[in-house]
Amino acid sequence: MAHPDDEVLGCGGWIAQLLQSGNDVSVIFTTDGVRHSPISTDSKGDAYEALQVLGVKKDHINFLNIKTQRSDEYVLRDYTEQVEKVGKDIDLVIVPSKHDLNIDHVFAYNLALICFRPVKYRSRIVTMEIMSSTEWSDRPFHSNYYIDISKTIDLKIEALGKYVKQVLPFPHPRSPEAIRIKAQQRGLEVGYLYAEAYHIIRWF
Repeated sequence: MAHPDDEVLGCGGWIAQLLQSGNDVSVIFTTDGVRHSPISTDSKGDAYEALQVLGVKKDHINFLNIKTQRSDEYVLRDYTEQVEKVGKDIDLVIVPSKHDLNIDHVFAYNLALICFRPVKYRSRIVTMEIMSSTEWSDRPFHSNYYIDISKTIDLKIEALGKYVKQVLPFPHPRSPEAIRIKAQQRGLEVGYLYAEAYHIIRWF
């Protein structure tokens, strides 16, 4: 992930589902969770609370502490060791789309592809759509994999509510109403009440 709230917006329903099925989930945020000047806000505490709602253990949450919206000033190679240490034997990697209108999302995508090349690992990699970023790109998100989140949509929206500074009133894409509508739209595409859409990069 790039920022706290990306994990809920993009794959909160799947995270909850994976944990309910007995899987372990770790989350790596590439940025420091701080929205810098002119308006400075720290979202680390919100991230721990949101991920607790989904069921993620606190010691499975990691920050690489890159400054938000400054990823172009950092070198990918300087962070591969940290990611590989956390991501050892990971079966599934969920990352932002490389086409998102956000430089931090692109950094997170490229870092994941470097760290999880099919040499040491056989990790499946999918990209997710993150409301208020993916849909504003000039490249439409190409979904080719769907997860039924009909049983976890309420947890996803509850977790989003922990990000008190990021959640905005409808019709903003980061509103609870918009998240539910988007999940309904994706569900309609494949016959579910609610779904999250993904794009497969690599699958084993």
